[in-house]
Amino acid sequence: MVIIKKVFISHPYSNNPEGNFKKVDKLIRKLRTQYHDVLFISPLHLFSYFDKEEDGFRQPILNFCFSLIDECDEIWILGLSDGCIAERNYAKEVGTKIVWKV
Repeated sequence: MVIIKKVFISHPYSNNPEGNFKKVDKLIRKLRTQYHDVLFISPLHLFSYFDKEEDGFRQPILNFCFSLIDECDEIWILGLSDGCIAERNYAKEVGTKIVWKV
């Protein structure tokens, strides 16, 4: 398998952490069967070890997501939340292609 494209996955999390993690995990597994040349970058998977109740975790993670968006060819929006909107706005600002999958 040759990775041709890196895609950042923007998906809601905080309103239902466990349910949203399961949902995005299922979506990415399905997408992998359809897009063999794509590496999906999922912040929900990358930061799953964080204690979500910890004060102040959200903004540092969002800033790291922005850095990941800089490294990706596209951002796919798979839901709507404040975090998804911030990621979309950042992608628009830096010129990363935005694909709506909502």
